[in-house]
Amino acid sequence: MKKITVVPPVVSAIAPSIHDAIAIDVANCLACNASAKEVSSQFDAALTFNWTAFKGNASALKCGLTGEQFAQVANVRDSYKTAWGKAGLLNFDRRWQYACQLSRHFVAPPIAVAAATKAATPKTAAVSAETTANPVKKAIEQVSSIPRLVLGLKPSQCSEATRKQIATLCGDLCALLNQIK
Repeated sequence: MKKITVVPPVVSAIAPSIHDAIAIDVANCLACNASAKEVSSQFDAALTFNWTAFKGNASALKCGLTGEQFAQVANVRDSYKTAWGKAGLLNFDRRWQYACQLSRHFVAPPIAVAAATKAATPKTAAVSAETTANPVKKAIEQVSSIPRLVLGLKPSQCSEATRKQIATLCGDLCALLNQIK
């Protein structure tokens, strides 16, 4: 039998100040998240197209934007990044990603679905000629194997952004399947 030693938590004079600091940090993060939602909603109001498709290192065409749309997003993003930098804040690219994920235009990258599908699809599965000829059937067969991949996953193991992507993708998939009926 294995002996387990339980060590009681150490209470010191420093503990209350740590808890206070944590409470302040959480409150500030909640305010920060609210401001990100506001930024995202203002982007949505001003830019009626899918501005979240913007990738600074890609062309307008690769992003699915017109040249004018690409320039609009690039200019506003540059202003946002400049203000972020002048304030001495770090990790602007992560903030940008977060604001994009909060947008009503945000669509999870298809790569996430492809990777999950690829991981869920057995490598030994033979693809019939009928399935190859019918991409809808192939997609449905691949998606049907996803539950085996995610059933053991607890929501707490995913980030909020991942949960939102999953919910969005599931909704999109249901809508597409309803169009097929």
